[in-house]
Amino acid sequence: MNTQLDIVYRFKILVVGDSGVGKTSLIRKFSVDKFDNDYTKTDGTDFNIKSINTEHGKISITIWDFSGENKFEKTRKYYYYGAHAAFIVFDVTNIESFNNIEKWYNEILYETGSIPVIILANKSDKTNINKINIKRYKEFSNKHNIELFFISAKNGINLQIAFLKLINNCLKNNIDKYNQE
Repeated sequence: MNTQLDIVYRFKILVVGDSGVGKTSLIRKFSVDKFDNDYTKTDGTDFNIKSINTEHGKISITIWDFSGENKFEKTRKYYYYGAHAAFIVFDVTNIESFNNIEKWYNEILYETGSIPVIILANKSDKTNINKINIKRYKEFSNKHNIELFFISAKNGINLQIAFLKLINNCLKNNIDKYNQE
C-alpha cells in the first residue's frame, strides 16, 4: 500500500537571468553546498538534479541553468518545455541585470504560459546595495505579484528558503494532477 510519503514528485525548475548574475553559483550552492569564487560562464544550458524529502514525499527537481547571453535566445525556448516553475535572478550590484528582469519574465510567460516565478536578488551579502534600488526591486515584485528573495549564492543566505517556497508553489499547482494519476 502506497502512502503519501512514498510518492515521488518530479519538477523542472528554470533559472534565468543575465550573464554573470550568479545563476550557476546559486544552483551549485543549493545542489551540493559548494561555492566557487572563479566565474565560469554557462555555455548554452546545463542542469542539476537534487532530491528533497518533504512532508508531501520525496521530490526530485531538475534545475535548468540557462545562459544569459543573447546568442542563445533562439535555442533557449526549447528548454522551457515542461517547466513547472522558474527563478529570475539578478545581481544587486548590477542595475542593468535588474532592468532586464521584465524581459526574462515576459520570455517565461511567452514560452510556458503561467508557471510559478520567484525573483532572486543575488549577491545580497555585498555591502554596497543601494537602498533606492531595493525600493525599485520591491515595487517590481509587487506590481507583477512575484515573490522576491534577497539571497547570496556565496554564503547561502535565503537560498534554501527560496527553493522550498518555489517547490511548495509547484506542489500547489500540481498535487491534484499527481493524485489523479
